[in-house]
Amino acid sequence: VKNLTGTGNTAIGGASLALNTVGGENTSVGYTSMNNNTSGNENVAVGKDALYGNTSGDNNVAIGRGTLYAMTTDSNSVAVGHRAGLNNTKGSNLFIGAYAGYNNTTGAENEFVGYKAGFGNQIGNYNEIFGYNSFFKNVSGASNAMFGRYTGYENTTGSDNCFFGDASGWKNTSGSRNAFYGKASGANNTTGEENTMVGWETGKLTKTGSRNVYMGYRAGEQGDDASENTIMGYWSGHLNKADHNTFVGYQAGYENTTG
Repeated sequence: VKNLTGTGNTAIGGASLALNTVGGENTSVGYTSMNNNTSGNENVAVGKDALYGNTSGDNNVAIGRGTLYAMTTDSNSVAVGHRAGLNNTKGSNLFIGAYAGYNNTTGAENEFVGYKAGFGNQIGNYNEIFGYNSFFKNVSGASNAMFGRYTGYENTTGSDNCFFGDASGWKNTSGSRNAFYGKASGANNTTGEENTMVGWETGKLTKTGSRNVYMGYRAGEQGDDASENTIMGYWSGHLNKADHNTFVGYQAGYENTTG
């Protein structure tokens, strides 16, 4: 241990806080936890390799093996769960769950909660993701809010989306400014933008259609590439694949396809 003037530190485990010189008020528990810390203060690291690379970052909390492993100088991140935030280097992130935020590198001010939530995110910022495997493939998408299992699973660059409900927006890749509320709503959307879909499986098969408003149980479910429709009501516009329609009411326009 190279500690010179650092005070109030607790180090338990082989090579824990091994290089610390002036950092103070740190708690490091686990083999090689906070191994490279020199001047970082008020950090908590529990688990093998937790906060391993931190040198001068302050106020970080890493609980679990390999959590925040790559953090060096940034501060105010929290990671709880096996290898959560392993590759993260930026501060002000929250990762809770095994492998949550695993590949995040420079993305900042994200909240990933759930097993492998935000697993693939690298540089996306300002995302709030809650759910098992949600936002799994994201790379640079920013300012998204997703709640539920597999929400936005295949999103890579899509931004400013709100997906609420299991599997909502599942296949969205680059579509942005969409609001999907309900289980499997907009599940197959890939590049469609500025859609609002509210209800169980509303617009479920829409892929590239944009600027649609679907509200009601399975409303506009078969939408595919249909755009600029307003469809409201139980099963309304269910088979519609055409553009610029307005269907309001129980099963209104149910069998319309190309009109």
